[in-house]
Amino acid sequence: MIFNATIFILTIGDPIEILFTDMTSTKVIDGIIEVMISELEEQGEEIDEETITTKRMELAQGPLQIDRYTMRNSFIVNVFDKTLAKTSLLEPNLGNVFVNLIRVLAGSIRTLDASKDSILWSTSLTTSNVLIRGQTQDITTYRLWLLTESKSKLFLVQIEYSPQTRLSPDVWQDLKEMLNSFHMIH
Repeated sequence: MIFNATIFILTIGDPIEILFTDMTSTKVIDGIIEVMISELEEQGEEIDEETITTKRMELAQGPLQIDRYTMRNSFIVNVFDKTLAKTSLLEPNLGNVFVNLIRVLAGSIRTLDASKDSILWSTSLTTSNVLIRGQTQDITTYRLWLLTESKSKLFLVQIEYSPQTRLSPDVWQDLKEMLNSFHMIH
């Protein structure tokens, strides 16, 4: 069901390419590195900067060694057909889909609001030491998610915005208004 989604994307402004460096990191990655160093020091071992850099790059790039991505200020609607989940061990309902989605979505949850008809949450992720337009800087991406359903479909509506795209903060407000206008008609 998830891999057979119909996806609609509206992009505002030009996308920007984000390149990882050997110092690219997040708070989570920094925390993992700190724990790793602490555990090695407790065992009486030393760790050199090259090993730390290599580990940081492995964590930032993940198992697929992704060294770049494209950021778009966007409004996205994913439509999932529940009938494609007939063989799933889990019923394709709001709660089950939400729990499985948050495992793979980047960023920590900032807010969460659930009702019987929908789940709304926001995330943010700051990635430090990336190359944007040839300059090393940090990028913060804000996302707002809405998960709702009809009898036969699940809808995941997402907006994302980054100040580093150099567009007005009004774009974030416009995107939020677009998300708020998404309603199920029964």
